[in-house]
Amino acid sequence: MTLATTTGPEAQSGSTLSPPLSRIPEILKADATAPGSALNNPTSLLPVAPDSQTQRPPADHLRFVQRPAEIRPAAIQPATEQLREVRTCVLPKGLTFIGEAHYPCDVRIDGVVDGKVTAEPDRTITVEKDGKFKGSLKATNVRIEGEVDGEVSATGGLASFGPKSVCKGHITYGRLTIAEGADVEASMKKLAA
Repeated sequence: MTLATTTGPEAQSGSTLSPPLSRIPEILKADATAPGSALNNPTSLLPVAPDSQTQRPPADHLRFVQRPAEIRPAAIQPATEQLREVRTCVLPKGLTFIGEAHYPCDVRIDGVVDGKVTAEPDRTITVEKDGKFKGSLKATNVRIEGEVDGEVSATGGLASFGPKSVCKGHITYGRLTIAEGADVEASMKKLAA
């Protein structure tokens, strides 16, 4: 707004920040002094569409937003929240992998793997019933439901063999479970607790 200087009856009101009444169109002058007028109630100046014309955004534009109280920078989150994010990397049925891989997540093997697979601490590697593995597996927990030929290392965690699992080679474990019906033909070494 601009500073307006007035003379006459408008100058006596003491308001120098609003335009003089002589500059307001006649149609608004009559309503300006009436109680409940558009000038006294700024929300009445907003155009209002009938409910039938109101448009709302489609539901696919809606997204979840965290409230500020729930947002915490990663640096101050407890270490268990940072480490134990639920993630699983899957080597699907039909895939043949030859080589070495290190995963920052849990691993599920449904395909054929020949090589070395390791997972970060507190993670689990699972060879599912259709999975075939030859080589070296290393994770905190190892669960075998399919076939393994090689070295299985459950570093301080659980080495588990399901009822239809087949394992040949060497097993290092902290704890061990072998279900009835499992075919485990391997040398075993228990890690110190």
